[in-house]
Amino acid sequence: MPSAVDDLQRVLDAAVPCAAATTWSDVATLVLPAVAELVRADGAVFHEADPALTQQLDIWSAGAEPPLAVMSGYAAVMPRHPFVKHLPQLSAVPAARLSDLVAPGTWRASPVHRDCLRHLGIDDQVALVLTAPPHAVRLVTAHRAGRPFTEHEERSLALLGPHLRATFDRLVRCGGPRLVLRTVPDLRWVEDVLAPAPPAGLTPREQEVLTLLAAGCSSAQVAHRLGCSPRTVDKHAQNLSAKLGTASRWEAVSRWRTSGGQVPAR
Repeated sequence: MPSAVDDLQRVLDAAVPCAAATTWSDVATLVLPAVAELVRADGAVFHEADPALTQQLDIWSAGAEPPLAVMSGYAAVMPRHPFVKHLPQLSAVPAARLSDLVAPGTWRASPVHRDCLRHLGIDDQVALVLTAPPHAVRLVTAHRAGRPFTEHEERSLALLGPHLRATFDRLVRCGGPRLVLRTVPDLRWVEDVLAPAPPAGLTPREQEVLTLLAAGCSSAQVAHRLGCSPRTVDKHAQNLSAKLGTASRWEAVSRWRTSGGQVPAR
């Protein structure tokens, strides 16, 4: 039986790749494999959805990606998943297993398991909520076939929680491209580009202009998207540059990106 010191060491070992992750590709190759190893799972997944759960994006641990044919019916059954149905309850605890929320027989008979996840070898899951409504929903789950997760493994995931939250907070701020499996509303692999949050102190329109400029849009393209003139866009760009203490819009964009979206407005 592992001692408490052994358990803590395993959590600290799993925290190392979390701290080392600097890009979204590191989530699949470093972070999620470390989660899976910590709780002796077959794989792990990072899930992200809007607060209304109308769109869901998943990043799977490298080598554990699901065949799309097996996932084809997931969007229809996803709302019945216990982690989705009990999200408020799940958000209030450090971590949770499926058995904390639903009886094993009920889970095995559910369409989520029967029609979809069992074909992926997912018989049990343990979850850690990172953020919840009214913000974007973000959570990490680990899964395996056969043997259910133990309370001991649930506690280990909970102990890793602060490290996982710090990792994903950092990656969300930095933004950048990420390869994700979009499961809701339609199933397909996409390259999603997550932009860092605009700095505080800017007006909503200045935030929009900065976000679009950072995406590579010209003044004319920004104007078209926002329904205003290029001259108005240029004025907003001048204002946000002044607030951020930069000499030009491009310096503002560069500083915003390299600082992970944490450039303070003056």
